[in-house]
Amino acid sequence: MKIKRVKYVGEEDALLTIGKVYNVIEIDNTFGWYRVIDDFGYQYLWSPDKFEIVEGDAKEIDWDFVEDGLLESIEKYNQDNH
Repeated sequence: MKIKRVKYVGEEDALLTIGKVYNVIEIDNTFGWYRVIDDFGYQYLWSPDKFEIVEGDAKEIDWDFVEDGLLESIEKYNQDNH
């Protein structure tokens, strides 16, 4: 089962409401962040440490894939900036 719904438990934010449950549209494969629709109807990526899983399973995230993607991003950044 994949993560479907999460509750925002982060600090007060203009775009998200503390305690509100949001649908997860996707999980970013580079950083493992959740794409949710904010209170204004826009899609953004948010760090998972700002949420509590309400429906679904965190095992869905392929952390090896995320780490590989992050490593590739860092290597590309280093190549482009040196």
